[in-house]
Amino acid sequence: MHKLEISIQTVSSVIISRRSGDATLTSTHDHIPGSTMMGVFAYNYLKSRIPDHEFLRLFVHGDIVFKNLLISHHGKLTQPTPLIIKHPKNNNDVIINEFKYNEKDSATKYVSCSPYSIISGNDITFIPFRTELAFHHERNKKTCISQQGVILTYEALSPGQIFKGYITGKENDLNLIKSLISDSSEISIGRSKTAQYGKAILSYGDITPEVNSEELTPPYSMTLLSDTIIYNDNGFSVTSIEEMEKHLNTKIIHSMIQVKQIQGMLGVWKTSLPSENAFSAGSVFYLNSLPPNWQQIEESGIGERRNVGFGMVSFQPLQIYEYNQQALSNHPTTQISINSELAKDICRRIVENYILSEIHNNALKDATDTDLTDQSLSKSLVGRLEGFALGNNFHINLQHLRKDAKDKLSNTYIKNVGVMNHLESTSERLNDHLESILSRDTNISSLAPIIGISITTLSVVQLEREYLKVYFSVLRNRIKQAQGGKLCQ
Repeated sequence: MHKLEISIQTVSSVIISRRSGDATLTSTHDHIPGSTMMGVFAYNYLKSRIPDHEFLRLFVHGDIVFKNLLISHHGKLTQPTPLIIKHPKNNNDVIINEFKYNEKDSATKYVSCSPYSIISGNDITFIPFRTELAFHHERNKKTCISQQGVILTYEALSPGQIFKGYITGKENDLNLIKSLISDSSEISIGRSKTAQYGKAILSYGDITPEVNSEELTPPYSMTLLSDTIIYNDNGFSVTSIEEMEKHLNTKIIHSMIQVKQIQGMLGVWKTSLPSENAFSAGSVFYLNSLPPNWQQIEESGIGERRNVGFGMVSFQPLQIYEYNQQALSNHPTTQISINSELAKDICRRIVENYILSEIHNNALKDATDTDLTDQSLSKSLVGRLEGFALGNNFHINLQHLRKDAKDKLSNTYIKNVGVMNHLESTSERLNDHLESILSRDTNISSLAPIIGISITTLSVVQLEREYLKVYFSVLRNRIKQAQGGKLCQ
């Protein structure tokens, strides 16, 4: 068997659609499936030939295997990150093998890492991919004009990314495949190819012999490099460990898996393929022993639909206890493109509501942290301050309070800061908080300039009023509760 390396560079946004569960959202895969590449080459084969025996052999019977194309980094191929590689929820710098790591704090929650990585010894580099969101009006198919009030959302792979993978088969067959499309040709892939999506550059590497892995030493493990479909004796797709053991002809000691449902499309018939249950890429199985034909499984895969990239595996030793993360962003990023004023208005309202909820949460936390042990603050004083907050001259009215009222506020603390000083600096703190919100969240920071939201366009006065209203309301309820009264609604 030989392999031909191919790469796809996205020139425009590319939508490789998958199920999203939302009728107005078209989601994209985070890679380019083998089925997509098979369709590209099959289409070009039929442009100059008839669907003969050779076509059936190459594209239907599976003599050629089109593997998935994954995001690459400086020409290096990535792999799905094994699910056993995790990090503490609030610390991205510590990367562990959950099966091997014996020093875990039971109170620490460990979560999965970025989906694609390059692993070399105990070094791991997480490779991010970029997607973007675009908003469009739905088109009325009868009038062929935009239908007002209905917004469709398209998620797409961003332009300027390179995805790499392999096509495997006999050397003569790979030369035939390579002759169908010239090197560095522009092709169209995915959905909406006649609109603004789907343009990409196809490039080839060399055709080289497949090299079998060297003999392995225990402990043995198998990692799924792509989604894997296996059938039971009744012909149904299942995700049971027992069925996987039957296919491998060995015992599975431990496993960490994710399962999913796969719903594909058969473009030539314009119909959906039957839904299949599958093990997700990145699932890991620790084995009692290597399967007798493990090298053949690693070369050809396991399960169904292997000719379009499903069922690819790697028998690799995952014995590292803790990994050294190499410096590179480990989170996929999303860019947003909005093409209508209605969509911009919707997004603007969503962002404003998000900011408002952050302000409310901040006020709730500050009111909870206010120390009321000396009971110097009264309901009437807090109620009067709440009335000030609803007006337009809060800070002027605050300064006109009697001295004893100011002293009570100064002698009540929020984490070592007097309430009087806290209220006097509310505007400055809210301004800093807004800058933090707009900078820390990548989705908000990328969306804000598009929809016209910034520190200068937001009304800090209005946000301050919202903050003070919540702060005093919660504070008054706390005082009333401390005095044995019922909470205000």
